[in-house]
Amino acid sequence: FEQEVAAQAGSPDPAAYRSAVAIAREAKVHGFRIDTPRARATIERLLLDAVRDAVRGDADSDRAVERALALLNLAHDLELHPDIERPQELVYDALERHPSPALRLLAASLGLAQ
Repeated sequence: FEQEVAAQAGSPDPAAYRSAVAIAREAKVHGFRIDTPRARATIERLLLDAVRDAVRGDADSDRAVERALALLNLAHDLELHPDIERPQELVYDALERHPSPALRLLAASLGLAQ
């Protein structure tokens, strides 16, 4: 599993992790959970990068929100539980400065009450 995650070299494209998702699903079928520190750290880094891009408020922000949402879904599919405290803080602050429907969706997906 870790080899599959590492083989993607930190790709920000959630689709690149299909093999890792398949391994995680197979493990789940057999009663195992895969939540390794290395895999979790990779997802946390990618998510934080996507959120930082999303909160800039520029023309690419909506695409970055989509990437962050896809990474949250990927973490769910892999049954990883990333630390989302910093992404939550960034999104909360951004909503104060420049609220948008995309940021509100990301906030909800990060568990922020609005």
